[in-house]
Amino acid sequence: MRGVKRLEKAACYLRIHTYSYYVRSGSLVQTPMIPMVLEAWAKRGHENLLFLTYEEMKSDLDPVVARLAAFLGVPAPDGDRLARLKAAVSLDAFRANRHVNKSLEIGPDFVRRGVVGDWKGHFTEGVAEEWDRWAEEETKGSGFNMVFE
Repeated sequence: MRGVKRLEKAACYLRIHTYSYYVRSGSLVQTPMIPMVLEAWAKRGHENLLFLTYEEMKSDLDPVVARLAAFLGVPAPDGDRLARLKAAVSLDAFRANRHVNKSLEIGPDFVRRGVVGDWKGHFTEGVAEEWDRWAEEETKGSGFNMVFE
């Protein structure tokens, strides 16, 4: 059984490393990733754009919800409304929503753990260094700081 687990882990590393390569080379539909992010970052002061990051939301969702409400010009939810909203946007809710969770179509890892820094359990040190160099080069001079942890 341990051999099977090792093979599964090796296959996971191969998928992550291959995916990392394709992201960095701009070969996937949702890439080039950083130029798209930087385009939005450059317009972050525009009245019709609210720039948020997943890491901000994971760090402390309540102020992000308040910023979003202010941006939309609606009262910020509190109490029970805030609790219901947070439950609706939780990873468990996403996993249960067939319109969001495409695991049946794409694969069981479509909705991952949702943990900031989870990449460390998948990238080798070498791939992490390649990714850091790439991200630093891609964002140089933009004022945008990519947060990975």
